[in-house]
Amino acid sequence: MKSSSQLFPVELISAEVREDHFEDSYSLKPNKSADKSVEIALIHLHADKDASGDQVLFVHDVFESHWQWTEGPCKPVIAKLLAQGVSVWLMDWRAHGSSKKNKHPRLNHIEEMAALDLSSVTAFIEERNSQPITLVARGLGAQMALLGMADLSNVKRYILIDAISVLGLRRFWIPGLKLARQFRLLGRDWIRGEGLEQEPVTLVRNQLSRQGMFASLRHKNNRQQLATIHRLAGNIIWLCSQRSSETVAKRHASKQARIHRIDRSAVYDEIHKLVSSQSI
Repeated sequence: MKSSSQLFPVELISAEVREDHFEDSYSLKPNKSADKSVEIALIHLHADKDASGDQVLFVHDVFESHWQWTEGPCKPVIAKLLAQGVSVWLMDWRAHGSSKKNKHPRLNHIEEMAALDLSSVTAFIEERNSQPITLVARGLGAQMALLGMADLSNVKRYILIDAISVLGLRRFWIPGLKLARQFRLLGRDWIRGEGLEQEPVTLVRNQLSRQGMFASLRHKNNRQQLATIHRLAGNIIWLCSQRSSETVAKRHASKQARIHRIDRSAVYDEIHKLVSSQSI
């Protein structure tokens, strides 16, 4: 793999000129995972050739890819940001979208991607441009940001949309509920969701391992992760389009928390407003 980075092997897959912007596609191979076949696709959109403007990284949700941001209701937001000179980065989780399929998908769960993949992406963006990064993430992508927050380079602000909790949910204290969810996964290697991507069953099993009264014994780094979230609370904006998301934000946030309860239809307009704002 031809390297365009001093950090780890990176391949520039393509560099194209669109009607109103440039589009560069990279494949990152950090070699941090036990699965050495892991590669992460990272797409860079920028209207100015030198791409020296504000840096924004979008992290998609489960069952999705970077198309979650470039198609549908977010597409006009991306166009507006590019017109403002914002440099837009779009990450594909390992084995999603433009990322190559890795040999051991059993390792493709949020905790591993948070610790090894997301930190590599932010480090590479910082290497390309030292401007501070605004990270926008949704659902389990937001959980990934929360879990990996301590190791992310040069991120000045987090905009988390309907974030999934890194703490066990109390409803799984109900006897048999967690076991029933696990039973439904028996004999399955992959599952389908609302998006275009399939997910390995290990991703869901890893999520279930975070549930229940004794989950903290298996995830002993939870206290450190929560301490980091509280320390960086002033840099986190929680966008909540449903009551359950607001509950998650309140469980994780300190008194400095900025929780915005908004209508689902207003999510993308709010993203544009917040990204365009220069204030933390």
